[in-house]
Amino acid sequence: MVWQISVDECVFMERDSIWNQSFEQLAQWCSNEGLPAYRARQIFGWLYAKNATQWEQMTDLPQSLRQRLDECYTVDLPQIIHHRTDREDGTEKLLIQLVDGKAVETVVILRDAKEEEGFTVCVSTQVGCTFACRFCATGRMGLVRDLEAGEIVAQVLLVQRLGKAVKRVVLMGMGEPLHNYENVLAAIRLLCGEESLNWSPRRITCSTVGLVPEIYRLAQDAPGVKLAVSLHGTTDQKRAEIVPIAEIYTLDRLFEALRYYHERDKRRISFEYLLIRGVNDGIRDAHRLVDLLRGLVCHVNLIPNNRIPKSEFTHPSRQVITRFAQILKDGGVAVTIRASKGRGISGACGQLATESRGRESATTTDV
Repeated sequence: MVWQISVDECVFMERDSIWNQSFEQLAQWCSNEGLPAYRARQIFGWLYAKNATQWEQMTDLPQSLRQRLDECYTVDLPQIIHHRTDREDGTEKLLIQLVDGKAVETVVILRDAKEEEGFTVCVSTQVGCTFACRFCATGRMGLVRDLEAGEIVAQVLLVQRLGKAVKRVVLMGMGEPLHNYENVLAAIRLLCGEESLNWSPRRITCSTVGLVPEIYRLAQDAPGVKLAVSLHGTTDQKRAEIVPIAEIYTLDRLFEALRYYHERDKRRISFEYLLIRGVNDGIRDAHRLVDLLRGLVCHVNLIPNNRIPKSEFTHPSRQVITRFAQILKDGGVAVTIRASKGRGISGACGQLATESRGRESATTTDV
């Protein structure tokens, strides 16, 4: 079979997205084009401060430069094709279609009143995931592809363009962020770059199931970024039943890397511990968790399991959850029982997936 490819498609295939470019890369491109250095700053200003979506909107650039940019880069952002809101807690979920037709889900969470006003955006880093954690709907998709740096940042930009004040980004959506390391690092640098969004790295939390080599790398490459570890088990055997990668990265190896991470930056490490009835919610589990965390500056988020289709896992009773938390407190561990926001729209921890979701073509709000 011979594929018929139009001239326009050939041009598209040769162009990169401008959103993937760091300021340094764009400045080098401008230099190669014989342009003055300030042009790169102008272009980034249009993209990140003025929300431009077309080269023609950049009216203080010469027409010849706008044409040249169009020849080399696309300025297209992914599109929100479905927008749902949870009646119970106001959490919003966006189905975002990427330029190649693949889709990811992004969750927008209203921050608690005791915190600074604004929104937390739970951002996806891959279409699907290869690690197949047993509680996670994304893992059932398998890995389709990594997101590019610009596609990760675009999720934040799209939420901002809905008029929401984004105060925090958590890389906890679809995918394992550290398995897409280079693109995630580039996205962090775009979020924190002075010429782009100029965020403090403390506004960003990167989650991982425990990829040990990449934890060491992140400690060196992204100082200030918060780290959250999906633990879910207090022995290697039990953890591997829930998080299969634990067969490779044992608790000893993981905690050696976490101590290194803490020593590099002195930042508190967060642990996500999903409580699953009859699996990891017992008194002995709680005491082992206290022993495991002793001496490490950390905080534990206890998350009652969120149901996904065709899963045997359920969440414990409120009494069991409270008892588990109390054992941690008595052992000197900082702990929070985290409310699972967005469950009414399948937007809570472990529920994100696009393999069987309806791909509505209209941008609607389900309220």
